[in-house]
Amino acid sequence: MNPISYNTNLIRISLLSIALTHTAIAGGPIDGHSLMDDYLQNKASASTDPATPPTAINISNDALVFNRGATGVDNDDFDEKFSLAKTLTSIRNSSGATTSSSNTQLLNSLRNTFKVNSKTNGLVKMDLQKREKEVSVSAMSPSAIFNRFDLSASNGQHCGEYRIVYHKNNGDRFFLSFEARYPNPEPSRGKRGCFAVVDFWKKIGDMSKADALVQLEKFFYKGLTHRGVKLPVAINFTHYTHGTGQVRSNSFFQSPWQLREFKTDINAKGEAVFVADTVKFNPLAELFADEKSLDSDALKALRIYFNHDFDTYVDNLLAPERRASNPSASDIINGISLNSANHYNEFQSDANTNDNTANGNKKSLNTIISNKLSALNLSNYNAKMIRNRAEAMSCGGCHQNSNDTEIAPNVNWPKSASFVHVNEQGVLSSALTDQFLPARSALLKDYLQKITEPMWRFAEVDYSSTYNDFGGYYNASSYPNRSAFAVLQADGSIKAWGKSNAGGTNAPTDKGYTKLFN
Repeated sequence: MNPISYNTNLIRISLLSIALTHTAIAGGPIDGHSLMDDYLQNKASASTDPATPPTAINISNDALVFNRGATGVDNDDFDEKFSLAKTLTSIRNSSGATTSSSNTQLLNSLRNTFKVNSKTNGLVKMDLQKREKEVSVSAMSPSAIFNRFDLSASNGQHCGEYRIVYHKNNGDRFFLSFEARYPNPEPSRGKRGCFAVVDFWKKIGDMSKADALVQLEKFFYKGLTHRGVKLPVAINFTHYTHGTGQVRSNSFFQSPWQLREFKTDINAKGEAVFVADTVKFNPLAELFADEKSLDSDALKALRIYFNHDFDTYVDNLLAPERRASNPSASDIINGISLNSANHYNEFQSDANTNDNTANGNKKSLNTIISNKLSALNLSNYNAKMIRNRAEAMSCGGCHQNSNDTEIAPNVNWPKSASFVHVNEQGVLSSALTDQFLPARSALLKDYLQKITEPMWRFAEVDYSSTYNDFGGYYNASSYPNRSAFAVLQADGSIKAWGKSNAGGTNAPTDKGYTKLFN
């Protein structure tokens, strides 16, 4: 991607503003930490607690992805319940648009963005590749549904993203991914407010595919109540607009492979539309390259500020080594990020040699990386590994350019499935099955354990002083019951038992229970 023109007078003012407010910009938004960041940090610093009771919580991959072609999935039923037309209708109906429009018009607004040859990010005008092939509403089917709770804000501001990926059924390959950022249904509880959402998806993993599809349809299109908490509809105009989620395209209409990002918006006519937006965490490729004689003054200025922020970005890329002295391959792969500020990002991410930022040789960036490696005593690492990490964080890198590249000694970035992570038949990439899904499963399990256990665990006391108020003829609070206790179950509910001959029932003896003395 080449920047083709700048207003150099205005950009100097803009960049000065950036410099004066640098701490609010560098490294992405201030509230940039996800639950995955917290989970990996806690995992690295936690010591083994032999007193911690075993847990009965299990998270299957079925709680993380529902994909066509999987055992038990009725593809025709999937196509009907999650049709693209249904998704577009739900977005239009929730938009509050003052002028009505059709699904075709809404989809056309997205297609029309492929007809322009430039777009501006701030004051920087960047060229775009025109791609004008037609995509009809009826020609696309759902490939898979993804639970991305791992993208939740660590403070509970939102509960992650819930995604539907669609593929074009014939001709040139084309995918659309609707990535709804889901609001916290109980925001006053912080990240604990996401419990009902997580528990819903855990239950999805325990169901038959037919039953799971029925419940997923409710979650995405109708809303439902789960464990007394009202869960809003996932497919909603506001969940894809500025400051929330996004829609992304994965296009093979012409070379090279290309990913773009869109937001929902209302146009001047009052119609619901899709508008092109920057591809997040995909900085302009030229920022990773050495200065050239024909570079504009504006591009040179932008590089200066990118160089300044790159110090923070390298910290993000080295987060696994900063957390632990010898991180596992999984913790490295799932624990790195770039979080580049949006004013550096471009509007398309290509998978080709020219836009592969790992190929850049910018000396100042390599110096920053080398200094960071020295500070961490990582003598067996090199700058190329960290540049490979930066490329892997881009869309083009994660989908193709970074396949099998070395990101640490004896650690290579996992492979996509030829530019995609789920194909038209619903087959998942090895990157998903071997790395990403296991990490997301571990995070969900950790979240449920932390939410359902610590708040209710008490020190064991002498049962002779234990009184209970569980009901039953002899179970008044003034009488001790030496067999009375309560347990907190994995779903967050509490169950209490009394002695069977005193109005209670026999208590189980499984190790999966945690005794709570009252």
